[in-house]
Amino acid sequence: MPDFSFCIITDNSTEACQRIIHMAKSISDLGIPNYEILIIGGDTNRFGGDLSKFNMRKINFDESIKRAWITKKKNVIIKECKYENVVMMHDYFYFHKKWYFHYEKFIQEN
Repeated sequence: MPDFSFCIITDNSTEACQRIIHMAKSISDLGIPNYEILIIGGDTNRFGGDLSKFNMRKINFDESIKRAWITKKKNVIIKECKYENVVMMHDYFYFHKKWYFHYEKFIQEN
């Protein structure tokens, strides 16, 4: 069973934070035994509540250096991953409930 690091690139706006909670739920619902969710973007943590219930960890990023510096965020977040399988995504994607099932099927067939 593969382990996954899900890396979410965001600007930490209020709208993005609301979407990220839904994204985390869609990842949690996949039934992956070992995963982590890393979030990078913005200076502050606007999520509120306990991020650990979704295996989420926020990595702060100083947006004042260069606005929307996506390439730098990707380089920073990838160094924080603890698993070999990485899914890099922006803050507006959700997973189909059978994504992991089909991933495993693809790996078995290939």
